[in-house]
Amino acid sequence: SGQNNCEDKIDAKVMNEVADMTEYPHPVTGTIPSKYRDLPPELITKVLHKDQRYFTLTEKGSGKLFPVFISVLNNVPTDDAVVVKGNEKVVSGRLADAAFYYGDDLKKDFEALNEKLKEMLFQKDLGTYHDKIERISKIALFIAGKYFKAEKEMLEKIEKAAGMIKNDLVTGVVFEFPDLQGVMGRYYAAAAGFDSEISSVMEEHYWPVNAGDKHPSTITGKILSLADKADTIVGGFMAGMKPTGSKDKFAIRRNSIGFLSVASASEEYLVNMMEVFDFTATLISEFNPALKYDRNELHDFMTARYQALLDMDTPVVQAAAGAGSEIPFLVKKRAATIERLLKDRDIFDLAQLYKRGCNILKKQDVPDGDPDPALFEQDEEIKLNDAVNNVCQEIVNFTDNLDIALKIITIKSVLDLFFDNVFVMSEDMSLKNNRLKLIRKVTDLVREQIGDISYLNI
Repeated sequence: SGQNNCEDKIDAKVMNEVADMTEYPHPVTGTIPSKYRDLPPELITKVLHKDQRYFTLTEKGSGKLFPVFISVLNNVPTDDAVVVKGNEKVVSGRLADAAFYYGDDLKKDFEALNEKLKEMLFQKDLGTYHDKIERISKIALFIAGKYFKAEKEMLEKIEKAAGMIKNDLVTGVVFEFPDLQGVMGRYYAAAAGFDSEISSVMEEHYWPVNAGDKHPSTITGKILSLADKADTIVGGFMAGMKPTGSKDKFAIRRNSIGFLSVASASEEYLVNMMEVFDFTATLISEFNPALKYDRNELHDFMTARYQALLDMDTPVVQAAAGAGSEIPFLVKKRAATIERLLKDRDIFDLAQLYKRGCNILKKQDVPDGDPDPALFEQDEEIKLNDAVNNVCQEIVNFTDNLDIALKIITIKSVLDLFFDNVFVMSEDMSLKNNRLKLIRKVTDLVREQIGDISYLNI
């Protein structure tokens, strides 16, 4: 195929099936009938994959489908031409059926198909797909207004798209080929006259399906992707469908990684996942008051998913998420910074001191407020407080997280001297509390700007 500027459209499952079925593989090519070449290429490919285990070829770069297919025989026939002729006849019949379903779907009012979703169950406790898209619309508008500062035109577009994103589920083609959900919605929406942004959302709100997949190409697509996944994740937990072991009937793990991936993609929209989930849970509770929302359980589940999203060493991910896991972009940013810091021994030295400070604070009831410099009695207290104040003033103008972290690490030596020379647990409660406040000032700075580095292997 390389010589003809084309590449094979290989489905791994089909390839494995063909490999298992053929001991002496012999490929032959056939021609896709011209009258079916205007069908969506994904539909042609799916027909040939599903029914015949044939492969198609696309043009490199453009993705345009070549009018040929490849079938793999289990032996060398007496006459390739006879086999090819038979294959082409079968392919023509299969594509005729697909063309019928596609043509019939195009005759329908695509936007009006959402009424049929009232007859299609999503989940017994969560209602129909029509109930789901009503929730998705509200969740999307919440996300758009709170994190994307969307104005009237965008809000109207989101609401319009949300009302149609599941409509292709009730079409003939998707009934026959469920894997084409979303893909066919894009074609039907375009054929109905909707602009490219709304049409693309029909498919792209499912993205990313797997780790490393593309993200939606538009803001509308990103918002509806988050909204759809939020409804599935929260709804699944509330309806008792949370993943257990290898079982994940509701694909909650996959949707969780997809949600975190989209939410962590850009600093332009700092989506707070738990705010979105809380809003979603409220909608679901209004729909079915019998369902209960365990916020802590869902928070812990989502926090654990960062490991799969970031693909970094566990202590790095724990340190990043331990400083606050509700805003995925910030977790991703912190993790990237911490990973870069691991090349420097100083971060481990600071981590040891940070952990010491956290352990002291853990056992104490520290009053609110900052330390009072007037109560400092030792140089080490004064120097540590001054060092922290100077760092805080300087990093305000920094834009690179690594630069911020490296600046904070410079307090390591004065913090070390503080712990070596200052008796924190003074019998004088005012001195004790003031020193505890100073320690908290340091640990808060480290945790907020770098992460909970007590997780790092010291």
